[in-house]
Amino acid sequence: MIGLGADISGPTGSVTNYIQQHPEIFGANANISDPTSVANGMGVVLGLVNDDFHTDLFDRQGNYLAAGTPQVRSFIEHDFSLYAGDTYRLTHLLTLNFGLRYENFLPPYESHGLQVTSTVPLTQYFAERNSLQAQGVPQNQMPNSLLQWNLNGPANGKPNWWGPSNLNFAPRIGIAYAPSKTEGLLSKIFGQTGALRLGAAMVYDRFGSDLITQYDQYGSIGMATSGNFPTSYSFTTSPRYTGSAPVLPTPANETFPVTPPNVAAIAGEFMGIAPNLKPPYSYVLNASFARELPGKLTFEVGYAGRLSRRLLLEGDVYTPLEYFKDPQTGITWEQNAMILRKLHDSGMTVADVMANPNIVPTIARLLSQ
Repeated sequence: MIGLGADISGPTGSVTNYIQQHPEIFGANANISDPTSVANGMGVVLGLVNDDFHTDLFDRQGNYLAAGTPQVRSFIEHDFSLYAGDTYRLTHLLTLNFGLRYENFLPPYESHGLQVTSTVPLTQYFAERNSLQAQGVPQNQMPNSLLQWNLNGPANGKPNWWGPSNLNFAPRIGIAYAPSKTEGLLSKIFGQTGALRLGAAMVYDRFGSDLITQYDQYGSIGMATSGNFPTSYSFTTSPRYTGSAPVLPTPANETFPVTPPNVAAIAGEFMGIAPNLKPPYSYVLNASFARELPGKLTFEVGYAGRLSRRLLLEGDVYTPLEYFKDPQTGITWEQNAMILRKLHDSGMTVADVMANPNIVPTIARLLSQ
């Protein structure tokens, strides 16, 4: 995908500078009320190409695949299920149903070995990060500060993204109570045809397909690397659209393990999968009561509920700064941010600080107050 005309920058190529440099054409006091829109419009007219979002594909050995060469992937997943149950009539009024289900959802994998994961498990990485930030250790001084991605999976003779879960036993039980002859209060509640049914079951959720599809698209570092132009352009230096995307230099072959480039500012992201994933499960509950009413009417009321456990979660957890602690003062990043917020709420402005920086107290003074 290519982008035409937006975000073109450069002092010699900008529309505003061009107008200011040619007063004989536009006049000494000429101005543009919306130079960004004008610049974008001129970029489209001139066919300037400022974006070229593309994905470079590589094979299992790290060799670059020419544009248009398919990277065939085939994911395999094996699921196994067993169920045993029975019905037992305790009395002519009470019936019991019970059963036990076993399910094993083996982690999916790519059959050609076209899969990667971080060499340091994410659970270990974030445990180290959370522990060291409380000691004031910055990220670049961590023992595993830079993550690498390497081949994994059964086709490569290595562990999969996450391990199998072999103890997924799911019991279930059901009770049906239908007294045909009752007296007293039960007679008023059940009548001659009333029935009460209760049930509870534990169920496991099959998971993984959507997860690995998304990870395969955005987290396959070294296998599928997204890129763009390496620099910014002006009106003078920007490539032109001539009916096809500009030709880009062929990327170098990858060497596993792959170390992705540093993330500058807040631009770019890398995805990973926690290796300790387990199938989510739920408790399914139901209850119902039904009986006939006079006038050939039937009354029925019921309840159905689901209590889920161990659900999957996707989160942005790359920079957990909140608890980073300054080793000299013992104050965390979050505490410092709250101090600055209180100063702002007290009426202190940026202009006040620029005029007299000493009005902002040091952290040591604030902690002593």
